[in-house]
Amino acid sequence: MWLLSFVTCASSVLVCEDPAMLSLLLLTLLSGIITTATFTLMMRCSRQAPSSVQATHYTVLATCEVIGKLAFTSICGWLADLAGYRLLFLIFAVLSAVILPWLGRRNFHSEATSELCDNSEISGKDE
Repeated sequence: MWLLSFVTCASSVLVCEDPAMLSLLLLTLLSGIITTATFTLMMRCSRQAPSSVQATHYTVLATCEVIGKLAFTSICGWLADLAGYRLLFLIFAVLSAVILPWLGRRNFHSEATSELCDNSEISGKDE
């Protein structure tokens, strides 16, 4: 089933002549990849919190992620009026693609993840 969806999506990208539609399709794909990586990191950080607050920790992180999206979405209409939809989708697709190599190089098992997920304030531990 997923293969049919992929083939349909790929064929629509190949016949797409409108750059705005092509960048919208690319932006949708890239934002899905970034969202998956973000929620994976949030889950990893929440698992390092004490078991009594893990669910709350994840919920707060997810809420912050949604608030960030809503805050940016509220100014996108203004940006679309200034720059136009074609340019805006192209800019966002490029910005989304720029983050992917950085995510690919990140080793989520490294000490860098521990620094991102530092929960010493939550758990009361001093490091």
